[in-house]
Amino acid sequence: MTTMTINLAVDLVAIIISMAAILLLFMFSRIEKEIIQEFLPMFLFNALTALSSMLALLFRGAVTPTATVIVPVANFGEFLFTILTSAALLHYLLVSIERAGHQFRNVHLFYIPYSFYILALIINVFHPVFYQITQENIYQRLPGYTLLVTAGILLVLENFIIYMRYRSTLPQSQKFSFLFYFIAPAAGGLIQAKYYGIAVIQLFTTTSILLMYVLIVQYAIDSYLKKQEELQSMHTKVMLSQMRPHFIFNVLTTISALCHNKAPAAESAILTFSRYLRGNIDCLSKTDLIPFKEEMEHVQYYIELEQLRFDDRVMADFELEDMDFMVPALSIQPLVENAVKHGITKKPEGGLIVISSVLENNHHVITIEDDGAGFDMSKPFDTSRVHVGLSNSRERMIRLLNASFDISSTPGEGTTITIRIPAAQNK
Repeated sequence: MTTMTINLAVDLVAIIISMAAILLLFMFSRIEKEIIQEFLPMFLFNALTALSSMLALLFRGAVTPTATVIVPVANFGEFLFTILTSAALLHYLLVSIERAGHQFRNVHLFYIPYSFYILALIINVFHPVFYQITQENIYQRLPGYTLLVTAGILLVLENFIIYMRYRSTLPQSQKFSFLFYFIAPAAGGLIQAKYYGIAVIQLFTTTSILLMYVLIVQYAIDSYLKKQEELQSMHTKVMLSQMRPHFIFNVLTTISALCHNKAPAAESAILTFSRYLRGNIDCLSKTDLIPFKEEMEHVQYYIELEQLRFDDRVMADFELEDMDFMVPALSIQPLVENAVKHGITKKPEGGLIVISSVLENNHHVITIEDDGAGFDMSKPFDTSRVHVGLSNSRERMIRLLNASFDISSTPGEGTTITIRIPAAQNK
């Protein structure tokens, strides 16, 4: 078997592995999407490196018009995509470190050396210093090639130094996978130095990226399952918070009073109360998202029940322009309840709650605004003011929908909660 055949086989294996891994990336896109998609550039650039190497070998020495175009482009691509693979690893390393809690001030500075390397490659196309393509359409190293190799080693060394400096912040699986990525290509380089001409580094690099991917997928799955358990726990807490004896007692007492002289109103109240309770019970089996319209129906039942007790002290206005999206079950109702309990009913004259939804800048924007008692946001947050469902609503909105959750309040004027859900998260 010739050296060329071996190299072609190595390149083909690298391409197959990389493309298979890219396919798996999309299969796992719902599990820790932010983490897994960081691998897409690495596998893509690695596949393009192997493809460039294959084309350079296949058309080497041919002087046809097609070959004289492919060989220079393929050799340039092999250098370019190799360094871009390293840059993609650097990006993933920096993102992983920042995700673990450390923030870099000028993260773009780490990429400047890569920019100079790519600029040197482009200059070499017009003024060969590192390598050239001969008239016979054959790749040939020039005296400056050593500088190019040294620069590539320094860039890998930059990644390794960053890894060593911040490795303590990374999960154990990432520590091992990054370390293997640095060791495997280096080992491949030593083997290739002994058996000159065989592209062992390409195969070792592909294997190390694949191992890194497998370990991180396992870490991502574990994290996903842990988050699902936490979300289920939050869901249970919300359900328990909805079964409040005092609220149920007050509603039943009000209905009892209506039965004496307002039978039709009592009948209507019983139906509303039964629908409200049915909504709470149904949510026990609804761990996924529900239509926003369905959540608003539950809010409407709650408002009607409170109006039985407080009459015109509790007023609500629904301005719902955008309804075609999903939310966690029992995520809006606790916010409205908090506005009633700690907002408008704290004022003798009561007040108004405005619930609105609009589609704005590719976001579903939900606003719950009241003109109740409000509170001083400069003071420490008083947890006794907050229904347990409010904090759970916030956490579930953020985790499930990547939503932003803002609260503003002024004493004596009221409180506004604004939720912004990316439309892309709600397809």
